[in-house]
Amino acid sequence: MAIIKTYTLDDVYETAILLYVSEFTDAYFKKTAEGLDDLGLDGESFLKKHMAPVERYIATFRRYRNVSDDFAKVFLKENSMEFYFFCVGLVAGHRQWLEHPQQVEESSIIAAAFSDLAEFCGRDPGEEFSEEAYFSLLDEADLPDEMKWRLMALRRHAKEWFLLLATAIADHRVGFEEAAAAVEKSLDKLLKRYEEESPHRVEQLCEDLSDQDVAMIPSLAVPFTVFIEPEKRYCYCGLLSYLVPTPRQAENLSDSALILGLKALSDPGRLEIMRSLGYASKYNLEIAKEMGLTAATMSHHMSLLLSCGFVSVSKGGGRVYYSLDREAVERFLGSLRHKILGIK
Repeated sequence: MAIIKTYTLDDVYETAILLYVSEFTDAYFKKTAEGLDDLGLDGESFLKKHMAPVERYIATFRRYRNVSDDFAKVFLKENSMEFYFFCVGLVAGHRQWLEHPQQVEESSIIAAAFSDLAEFCGRDPGEEFSEEAYFSLLDEADLPDEMKWRLMALRRHAKEWFLLLATAIADHRVGFEEAAAAVEKSLDKLLKRYEEESPHRVEQLCEDLSDQDVAMIPSLAVPFTVFIEPEKRYCYCGLLSYLVPTPRQAENLSDSALILGLKALSDPGRLEIMRSLGYASKYNLEIAKEMGLTAATMSHHMSLLLSCGFVSVSKGGGRVYYSLDREAVERFLGSLRHKILGIK
């Protein structure tokens, strides 16, 4: 397989994300800062130093933003981010639907939603769709009640809600273009950095999760996030993600990487996950069930462990498996001994 890097923003994905973050900007920045805090950084100070282009990007888009009441009622509610991003991923993975949205069959939307939900729950995304299977999957899914309710409602309103999202994206393309133009110089620098400093850990994740070619697409709307869809053969890579400290293949890790590792090890739940993975590779729901964790907590823990390099991922039987990366753990412990005790 090969990683096919692109060097332009995806207008569909960026527009869709900007529609949401321009409504909940303060909450978006707060959540981003909290995520950076979890990585051992001072999130608020970090954002003040690096987020000026993103703030200008969002603020410019907001001036062109004019969503319908129906769109706002369906998608722009408090605690709706997880559902909205699910729908954006659905559309981004089937962007051909946007060429003639009225012609898209409701059954196609529901089947695609079922496939994405199955993959999220660790099931085979190629599993045959049926109404019974859809509701059975929702019943067993470890999701917040609000998310489950919305996914049940999506089954009844798939075409109607898809058209609301498709129309909003089409109506706000100009807003995206103006926002990108407003940060052109900063964006050019970030894209150049993205081109020159290939995010190797992201490429490795793509290779571990897919045996097919994967398109890597830069994003400014979600600057610190990496969103990989191996089944759909694409990956969105935040243009500021290179700033987040991660362990390097070096004899001794940097101070920031050591702090990140210590942060990961400070939580008993993450320690228990690592201990469990030391015995055998496991998929997400298997770990969640064993540990008694919700999907959200599980995702949070694994995101930090992946950022540290303490765990690796692979795919098999339609599931994503996590494994303890023993070499990375040994490298971390060796660097810690060197830092504190002066022992090489």
